[in-house]
Amino acid sequence: MLRMVRALLETDGEVPTDSFQEGFSALRDYLSRRFSTQLGRGDIEDLAAEAITQFLDAARRGLLVAGGNPTGYLLRIAMNNGFATVKRVGGTADLDGAEAAVTLTDTDTAARFDRLATVDMLRRAMTRARLDGDVTAVKVATYLLDHIQRTGEAPSNRTTGDALGLSHAGVAKALRRLRAYLTSALTA
Repeated sequence: MLRMVRALLETDGEVPTDSFQEGFSALRDYLSRRFSTQLGRGDIEDLAAEAITQFLDAARRGLLVAGGNPTGYLLRIAMNNGFATVKRVGGTADLDGAEAAVTLTDTDTAARFDRLATVDMLRRAMTRARLDGDVTAVKVATYLLDHIQRTGEAPSNRTTGDALGLSHAGVAKALRRLRAYLTSALTA
């Protein structure tokens, strides 16, 4: 991918086919590892192509930081587009590169996602909830994780409910079901 990024920056978009194909394949594979459970292969290829287009546009407009990490910039564009696509289709995004967990009390569940379970366990729990058709538990967990990532703090059940159009009791029930999914994932 690095060869493709360098070629994109050095040749003003005229990249040798082998460098481009190698870089495109690496970017597509990177996105596939993160979004294959939420998006189809065609969507992932579209994400890769769109990221390259946006990267080139940013480079032409002089938005890349000199001495920065252009490959990281490309990957960030691709990931942001991936998260936006998953959100648009109503799915949940995988959490790669971080630990996530849950505790046993409703108010502490969101705040302590990083203590007990691995990302893999959380993925299994979310997949189980999605397969069981428990859309509310998936939406609550996704909202909580997104809020924690953005603010560093867990929202209250009432705040979560207001944001999702649920009662705080509905949020508490969804968190109890999520704990059951996590418990199942922890013992699997």
